[in-house]
Amino acid sequence: GNWLFLKNLHLVIPWVTVLQKELGLIKTPHENFRLWLTSESHDAFPSILLSTSLKVTFEAPPGVKQNLVRTFNQWDESFFQTKVQGQLLFVAAWLHAVVQERRSYIPQGWAKFYEFSQSDLKSCADVILLQSSGAQPDWKSIHGLLENAIYGGRMETEYDVRILRTYLQRFLNPEVLSTSRKQQSLHHKVMLPSSGRHPDFNALIANLADNDVPSLFSLPPRVVQTTKVVCVINDLQKLQETKELSAMTREEWASRLTPLLNTWLELTQVHSALLSHSPTNRREAKPIEGFVDAEVASSISLLLRVNNCTTDLRRVIEGSLLLSEGRRSEATSLIAGEVPLAWDGVFSGPERIVPWLTSLVHKAVSIQEWQQLCNSSMLLKSKLNLSSLMRPQTFLNALRQETSHVTREPLVSLRLVSSLGSPPPNAALPLCLTGLLLQGATIDAGTNLLAEIQTADAAAFFPMPDVYIAWVQSP
Repeated sequence: GNWLFLKNLHLVIPWVTVLQKELGLIKTPHENFRLWLTSESHDAFPSILLSTSLKVTFEAPPGVKQNLVRTFNQWDESFFQTKVQGQLLFVAAWLHAVVQERRSYIPQGWAKFYEFSQSDLKSCADVILLQSSGAQPDWKSIHGLLENAIYGGRMETEYDVRILRTYLQRFLNPEVLSTSRKQQSLHHKVMLPSSGRHPDFNALIANLADNDVPSLFSLPPRVVQTTKVVCVINDLQKLQETKELSAMTREEWASRLTPLLNTWLELTQVHSALLSHSPTNRREAKPIEGFVDAEVASSISLLLRVNNCTTDLRRVIEGSLLLSEGRRSEATSLIAGEVPLAWDGVFSGPERIVPWLTSLVHKAVSIQEWQQLCNSSMLLKSKLNLSSLMRPQTFLNALRQETSHVTREPLVSLRLVSSLGSPPPNAALPLCLTGLLLQGATIDAGTNLLAEIQTADAAAFFPMPDVYIAWVQSP
């Protein structure tokens, strides 16, 4: 008759099915027994367990202001020992709120949804208090620990790390403190109070705007409209598809699935050689050659996986094959317009199934063209589009390794540089990229310099001229 509380089941999704089976074996549970489960939203959480449970949803109010309110409700006046440390604690809470709320603008904000939590804020506050216990805060150590461990340790792209580094330089510096001769604001007249007392910080928070604006996160004005439009369209599509799926007969199931199977057939018939392509084995492949061969192998493997599934589903519709549980799950995702979990994760692409299939075939064709250029030693002399690749970041790493081999410089001494119009100076292996888009600014055609967007209703993305990149030795 006891109560059992299991937390964070989203971290052990494979085990949840085991729990579900154990619960099913309990024939007559004690009338006072209660099982409490907590989990964040997860697509793979067993739906049967959800349907048999009483559900309570908790979602913290969004916005930097509400984020700060929650933090300062947990911190009392005993946290604020000195004026400087009190101000630095507020900056830590401000930084934490900004990096958390920036997740509302994915992928413009961060590349993905990072699991920043209260433990990160506690670690951040501990680091700041420890490194500011002397006469002057150790800014270098604070920046290093926050960038490389606490917040930056979760980040998966150099772009996100650069954003975090900019925030650290902007918020955690002597100029934001009230002791500075020319005090800087955190954002648009948000100045740290000179007292460093808990009530004064609460008063500052109370005067903040209830709703965030994109400029608070250094994002362009149109990011709100872009994010909302995408969310609304996706939500409406899912609602419509869920309603239709709930009352579908076998004939309707087949009729909904057949157009998708025909779409895949049309996409692959033009490039039928892709499905019979044999991998290339090089004895002593250079880093870029090895990467291109691996990309070809990955694309062909995914193509075959999709093709095998569509072939099996077509046979099920024709009545010559029984529907397995795995194929049923994939068919359900296809009818819902989603990418099946078994196919997802190989490359970053559209969320809807038809654009995703089109993107897969396009990438597979383009990657084989890269391999042909590589075989003729013309790859690095050609204009390349990184959207053709499954893993563009890995290609940049391969270019770094090959540059290291050519220049005989260690990898850690090389940094990535870019330029417009001509290759960067002293570049051993320059590369010309085409098809890049710029968000949040434009390129002035006369000077090739960044220019501000003049109107809020301007386009969300702007095409860039050809960009030259290279790995060069750090000065």
